[in-house]
Amino acid sequence: NNILKYVNIASVILVVIDSQEKVIFINKKGCEILGYTEDEIIGKNWFDNFIPKDIKDKVKSTFRTLMSEKVEPVKYFENPILTKDGTEKIIAWYNTILKNEKGEIYATLSSGEDITERKNVENALHHRLKIEKLIASISTNFINLSPDEIDNGINSALKKIGEFSGVDRTYIFQFSPDKTKISNTYEWCAEGIEPQKENLQNLPAEKFKWWMNKLNKLENIYIQEVENLPPEAENEKEILQAQNIRSLIVVPMVHSGSLIGFLGFDSVKKIKKWPDADIKLIRMLGEIFVNAIIQKEKEKKLMESEKKYREFVENSPNPIFSVDKNGTILTWNRACKEIFKYDENEIIGEKYHKLLINQEDASYFDKILNIVFQNCCLKDVDISFRCKDGTKKFMISRIYPFYNDKGKVHGSVFANTDITERKETERKLQESEKRYKMLLNAITSYVYTVYIEDGKPVKTYHGPRCVGVTGYTSEEYEANPFLWINMVDERDRELVRKQAEQVVNGKIVQRLEHRIIHKNGTIRWVRNTIVPHYNENGEMISYDGIIEDITDQKLAEEALRESEEKYRHLIQNSNDAIFLFYNNKFEIINSKFKEMFGVSDEEINKPEFDFMSFITSENRSKIKEKFQCIMNGDKFEPKFEFTISSRHGKKIEIEASVSQIKYKNGFAIQGILRDITERKKIEEELLKAKKLESLGILAGGIAHDFNNILTAILGNISLAKLYVSSNEKVHKLLSKAEKASIRAQDLTKQLLTFSKGGAPIKKTANIVELIKDSASFALRGSNVKCNFSIPQNLWTADIDEGQISQVIYNLVINANQAMPNGGTINIKVENTILNNEYPLPLKEGKYIKISVEDNGIGIPEEHLQKIFDPYFTTKEKGSGLGLATCYSIIKRHGGLITVESKPGIGTIFYIYLPASQKEVSEKKSVEKKPLKGNGRILIMDDDEIVRNVIGSMLKHIGYDIEFAKDGNEAIELYKNAKNSGVPFNAVIMDLTIPGGMGGKEAIKKLIKIDPDVKAIVSSGYSNDPIMSSFKEYGFCGVITKPFKIEELNNILNEIIS
Repeated sequence: NNILKYVNIASVILVVIDSQEKVIFINKKGCEILGYTEDEIIGKNWFDNFIPKDIKDKVKSTFRTLMSEKVEPVKYFENPILTKDGTEKIIAWYNTILKNEKGEIYATLSSGEDITERKNVENALHHRLKIEKLIASISTNFINLSPDEIDNGINSALKKIGEFSGVDRTYIFQFSPDKTKISNTYEWCAEGIEPQKENLQNLPAEKFKWWMNKLNKLENIYIQEVENLPPEAENEKEILQAQNIRSLIVVPMVHSGSLIGFLGFDSVKKIKKWPDADIKLIRMLGEIFVNAIIQKEKEKKLMESEKKYREFVENSPNPIFSVDKNGTILTWNRACKEIFKYDENEIIGEKYHKLLINQEDASYFDKILNIVFQNCCLKDVDISFRCKDGTKKFMISRIYPFYNDKGKVHGSVFANTDITERKETERKLQESEKRYKMLLNAITSYVYTVYIEDGKPVKTYHGPRCVGVTGYTSEEYEANPFLWINMVDERDRELVRKQAEQVVNGKIVQRLEHRIIHKNGTIRWVRNTIVPHYNENGEMISYDGIIEDITDQKLAEEALRESEEKYRHLIQNSNDAIFLFYNNKFEIINSKFKEMFGVSDEEINKPEFDFMSFITSENRSKIKEKFQCIMNGDKFEPKFEFTISSRHGKKIEIEASVSQIKYKNGFAIQGILRDITERKKIEEELLKAKKLESLGILAGGIAHDFNNILTAILGNISLAKLYVSSNEKVHKLLSKAEKASIRAQDLTKQLLTFSKGGAPIKKTANIVELIKDSASFALRGSNVKCNFSIPQNLWTADIDEGQISQVIYNLVINANQAMPNGGTINIKVENTILNNEYPLPLKEGKYIKISVEDNGIGIPEEHLQKIFDPYFTTKEKGSGLGLATCYSIIKRHGGLITVESKPGIGTIFYIYLPASQKEVSEKKSVEKKPLKGNGRILIMDDDEIVRNVIGSMLKHIGYDIEFAKDGNEAIELYKNAKNSGVPFNAVIMDLTIPGGMGGKEAIKKLIKIDPDVKAIVSSGYSNDPIMSSFKEYGFCGVITKPFKIEELNNILNEIIS
């Protein structure tokens, strides 16, 4: 009862399912989650009633696997269950098995936690991130599109978002200018869905009142099932069902607070739900489309406007011409020709002073142009021009600046009205009245006038629009002559006073920007542009000022400055080199660029700076071609790689990401250069490892079969030597054959260094004598000598002595062959500590560094990347396995082998082996044991020849033997022998049985039968992890194929005794 009490307060499902798949127990939490009572669940088939049909077989299979003990007793699974109301809940299960008193499995016990909500949140977040990324991609794509590309961009975006959302149709509708009709302007349809665009043009908006009411309120229209639309939406329902639409979502498209259309998503094939988060993102997408459409319309209107403007200017009855800042006439319309009597070919390219302006008016004219060239527009300016026949024409001119590609004032346009006759009758009065009326009507800011007498200001008039800018009326200014200067912010008051003094003194002043205090107390920025007026004697009689509120502009400029500073900081602190290249010159570079190339700003800015000289010769022509292609505006690959040699002589591998932008008068290259030198080194190491892995699959199989053959040969030779010990000649020949077989074993060891999954059989060793012995052995009979430089305090290393000896042997043999005329090999061994200053793909720590240096013929640069590849050789009789073997052995030891070489100078190989913290254990003397033994031995091997030769050797020693071909047969024989009272004293088991149970699986079952079983593992895979750690797997001893009778005798004596 107490157990049941605790089970029923558990916060997880606890359910017991018997072997018939029926529920025999479930706790309260399980009933609660499933929605059933306990009586409704107990006795029911778990899989038929509570598991969704589509996964029932899979879950049942897991149950059966658990019941058969083919998986671990406790294992984690996730699968949904079916509740009473038909919904699915995702459960995280931990399962175990229940056994009765006899040890038989009768049921499973499963603990399940409801993780439905967590999974739903994870899925929703993943979906949201994907849709946000897609919308960001669409938004970014529109940034660089021209007006002609926007339609295709919208259609492409509709396709992307439609395919992502899994809908059948996406579209945009736009309203007619009077908002009375709606038309389908863009559409994408999934495969098999009929397009509707042609059928949905000029639909009357008033027909869809329910629809329009929601859109006019800027609400989303989300219809999960069209069938359930309210009665007032009958017209909408009819047109939607005619298109076979089952579900849809529509969001309004708004510009400047006005509804211009809507974006829609249709589901035709099925009813579809849209989460609220998706709807918000869809609405954001609508805003992106609005910006694109409005931009397109603006560009279109601008082009139309420019065309109309050109036609208007040419056909205008008013004389219109333009001049540059140097006073050169650039354009001349038809009215100019008629009025001023100059043809185009007579005046274009000439200075206006020379042909159009009287000498007495030149100074006044220059002052006007100076104001215009300060980025001002002047309207209704009184100017007199000289015609070709010498007569004067009086004009009212509107003068506008125009700009060059850099945004600077390039010249001005004169739009003139001929007022010659009026000038002649009422020159001063009419000109003055006209000017003020036009100024007041045309200027959106406000105008003030300061009247001058005897060089001093006597009266000031502020136009009626002053209240909109300053908050004060004209009457308030008139009542208080000092109101204006007092209204100027204290920080700018002296500046404004000086400007007024300079104007009165006849000096030309720049337009001034300063702060004022509005009547409501807020600080406002204004721009003050002054135009002086003179009488016929050149005396100033007044000056007009234009006060323009520029507060918003100032705030925008400040925001722009902050933004520019932020991005400048990001670029300068980037870990990648960033640049802008135009007209064979770097316009922008960051700090990382200078660091990477080892150059300064001064060097880069010099005309003779040649970027291409840093690129290695084999890459230079390719990069030149790419840069030229980009500068020409042609198509190009945005990502490519090349190598540079920095100013410091360091070779750096570069990954370039570039793009083409319109800049100034052509195309520029903006790019990012990333240092991938370390990544390249790692990729090279991975490539070598993959090649060795593929070789290992083949090598392992060959070595195993070859060792079986050698076992038979070496075993029979060992026996034969015993039988002919009296015949010295035959005994000697057999001894040579035995040595040859042992040498053949070295070849299999070499192959096994490549086999996948193997490990060296390591022990802690001092490698000094090993290096000296291996090198001396390799140079026997050679005219090459070897010098050693090895410190006395050299660290120890955990190594497979045979494999490391093979590495030294191979490297010394190669060095010897590289010096056919003799020479010296220098072997240097030293302790070293690697840290992040060493650019090597190794963990930080202590290492033993071995250098093998020769002064031979060297290795060509094109071969250096391939020398560790299996089968790569430049020698006529070489196998191509020597250095590949070295690479594999060192890699398996957790180390690294590298090479440096120069043709004609020599080669150095560097080996890094992890140092050990252990001490070298003392060697024990091996006592030669007589070939004698007794007892019963079970031999398990799939190869009949191997079984027979081992059997013959054991019989000779004195043992009784039995054979088994695989693990199943061995287990059966061992069990029968134990039960009969005549057990086996030892078992020799082959590790690998193709197509059957090998030693690894069989020892587990033998230990269950007899925990004291004495088993010896035998294999041709000498580098298998089991061979080096045999005790961890339950074996008492290990013997590597091939072996002699003496080795077999020693291991059995050791195990059995």
